[in-house]
Amino acid sequence: MSVPPARPAHDVFHAVRALVVVLVALVCQVPGTAQVRITIKGSNTMLALNRELADRYHREHPDTRFVVEGLGSESGIHALLRGETDVAAVSRPLHTGELAEFERVLGGPPREIVIGRDGVGVYVHESNPVSSLTLDQLAAILAGDVRNWKDLGGPDRSIEIVNRNEKSGTRGYLQERVLGGRPYAREAHDVASAAVATATVAREPGAIGYAGIAFSRGAKIIRISTDDDDPGIWPSHENVANGSYPLSRSLHFYVHPESDFPEVQAFLEWVVSPKGQAVVSLFGYFPDSIDDTAVADAVASQPHHEPGPRRGVIELTPQNMRDYDLPLVVAFASTDVPERKSVIVSFGAAEHALEALRRMTLRIGEHTEIPIQLDDEASFHFEIGKEHLANAKLVLTERGAPTDAAIFEVPLARFARR
Repeated sequence: MSVPPARPAHDVFHAVRALVVVLVALVCQVPGTAQVRITIKGSNTMLALNRELADRYHREHPDTRFVVEGLGSESGIHALLRGETDVAAVSRPLHTGELAEFERVLGGPPREIVIGRDGVGVYVHESNPVSSLTLDQLAAILAGDVRNWKDLGGPDRSIEIVNRNEKSGTRGYLQERVLGGRPYAREAHDVASAAVATATVAREPGAIGYAGIAFSRGAKIIRISTDDDDPGIWPSHENVANGSYPLSRSLHFYVHPESDFPEVQAFLEWVVSPKGQAVVSLFGYFPDSIDDTAVADAVASQPHHEPGPRRGVIELTPQNMRDYDLPLVVAFASTDVPERKSVIVSFGAAEHALEALRRMTLRIGEHTEIPIQLDDEASFHFEIGKEHLANAKLVLTERGAPTDAAIFEVPLARFARR
């Protein structure tokens, strides 16, 4: 996959961009080095991913620095129209009206780079027996036409809609995809981010909310179907990647239609390379139109000589975690407890990776799962019998999802001290 080249630029735009580059170089200059700043504004859903992409790229290219903001897809679009950002991160395709505004203000549509795919997960409280909804049922809920869970096979409890704010690209996507442009129910409660949405649903037994499937804080994700005869489809790697999950969407970077900023072009090329797409995969999103093997090769330090993991699963080891500085698990230790024939395993994560850590599950065998509960120091400890250690894995998936929906897994035995 390659980034489309820039269109021929008008002289005025060239002059303005050249002046900006010169000014940045003069302001940021250090002995022997001219530094460049790239600004990314937009989607809150993509914020953690964008920060990690920027951080990884900066490590390889120290002269390029980034400013990353995530106030919503709409804010990124407006910033690009006003010339206040180099890259707009948008978690949905542009609407017809937005394309017309780019044509009016900038003389043409922005350049579009699809950096990955995501599925919008629909979440309910873990005690809610409802495990599947059709698109029509979901629309009836979001529009306020259905107000009690008993009408959907659930308990006699009022439905509380946890909505995203008006600048959210996820909110706009569902309004078009599910509601057909109709407004959300007036009773819907707006929250600021995907993380807050799922955390709220996890606390409120009657709540329903939505967020990218890379977000979860103890809420239960449910299947979505297109009709009553369909049992529903999980937002697994394969189902999102092939589009069979009804709420699959693409994640976009947009840049000025006449942008010729070489540092931005180089960054975009890196993002869609196997190395950049490996970061996309590690954050729970799915690489766009790129060979899974190429992504896995960018993550794994060496090929496996044992039976490989399932398609779509990257099996991590202590070695490739160190070699590739993976963001998810940065501390992992075990303590032997001889008198109880058990092992206490402890791990934690850096601040930017806590969201991913919270949606991990300890899976023992095929049927036992222990959700991750972080303490005040953002770490997690559990004790496991030595006889179970060989069958235990740390799995990144949505809680309640089937085994083959895992994004990656870490066998705990590889971390236990011998």
